[in-house]
Amino acid sequence: MSELAAAFHQALGELLSFPEALDRAREHRPLSAQVRAEIVGMGWNGLMAPEEAGGLGLGVGEVIDLCAVAGEHLLPVALLDESLLLAPALAAAGHAGLEGVVAGEVAGGAGYVTEGSGEVDAGGMLAVSGVGVRLSPGARLAALCHPAWTAVISLEDPGVRLERADALDRAQGVHTLSAEGVQPEVLLDGWTGGGTVAAGWLAGLLADLVGGAERIMTLSVSHARGRQQFGRPLTRFQAVTHLLADMKARLELMRSAVARLAFLMDEGSWDPAFLAGLLWSVPAYAREVCESAIQVHGGIGFTWEYGLHLYYRRILSLQSMLGGALNTAAQAGRAYMDAG
Repeated sequence: MSELAAAFHQALGELLSFPEALDRAREHRPLSAQVRAEIVGMGWNGLMAPEEAGGLGLGVGEVIDLCAVAGEHLLPVALLDESLLLAPALAAAGHAGLEGVVAGEVAGGAGYVTEGSGEVDAGGMLAVSGVGVRLSPGARLAALCHPAWTAVISLEDPGVRLERADALDRAQGVHTLSAEGVQPEVLLDGWTGGGTVAAGWLAGLLADLVGGAERIMTLSVSHARGRQQFGRPLTRFQAVTHLLADMKARLELMRSAVARLAFLMDEGSWDPAFLAGLLWSVPAYAREVCESAIQVHGGIGFTWEYGLHLYYRRILSLQSMLGGALNTAAQAGRAYMDAG
C-alpha cells in the first residue's frame, strides 16, 4: 500500500466506522453532509482532475490503490462516480463545472448504459430508458457511460426524468433515469473505442471490489482462526481451508488483473478486450469470494449485525449495473473475437 493510500485508509477508518455504515444501510440514510465535506476536502473529487482545476492529477495506478481502500471502507459509490467519471469527463471537455465538482459544491453521480438501453443520434441528442444511476444528495449532473460513448447531462434538463429506485441499498442514492432529446453537456468516446475516461472509471470500480474482497478475506481468516468446533479451530477442518484457499486464489487473480489494467492505462497501451474480460471476471470472482465467506462464517454470516451483506450488495449492484454475468461474458467474448 502506498503512503497516500495508507493515509486514506486511516482517515476513512475514522470517518466511516463499520457500525455507522450498518446503521445507514438499515435506515436507508445517505452519508452525512459533514462527513462528505471532509472526504471531498481531502481531495477525493479531484483525484483524476488536473492540478490547475484544484485536482491532484493522479495516474490510474495511484487511483486504484485508493479505490481499493474505498471498497474496504464502503465509501458511498456516488463519490466514486463523481471522482472517477464525472470530474474527469468535465476535465476532458474543459467544462466550467469542473471546479465546482472538485470542490464539492456541485454534487453528481453516474450510471452505466448497457447496449440497447440508450443511444446518441447523428445530431448528438441523447436518449436513454430506465438506466440506474447512483447520485449524491442534491445532484445536478450525471455522467452516463455506454460502451460506445460517455456523456455528462444536466439533471435539470426538461427532457430528463428521474425516479428514486427501490434498490438493494437505497442509501447509495440509486435512481432510475430516462431521457429523451437531451443535448449532453459533454460527449466523449466510450471505453470500447479507447475512451480513457470511461475506462478509468471502470478500473476504479473494479479496484473497489478488490478492496472489499480483501476485507472479506481478512474477516474470514480471523473468524476461522478464532472460532472452534469440537475443540479445534475451524482452520483445522479441510472443507474450511479449501474455501479459504479458493477465496485467496480468486482475490489474487482480481488484484493482479486490475493492477495490470492500471499499468497498461498509465502506459497508454491498454486493450478494450482485456477490460471487457475484467468486467465479467472481477465481479464474478468477488461474488464467489463473498459467498464463500458467508459459508465460512456459518450462521453468523447471514446475520445483519456482522455486515457481510453490505459487501455482497455492493458486488451484486455493480454486476447488475454492468448488465449481469451473462451480458458481460458475451461482451467479453465478442471483444476478443473482434480483436482476434
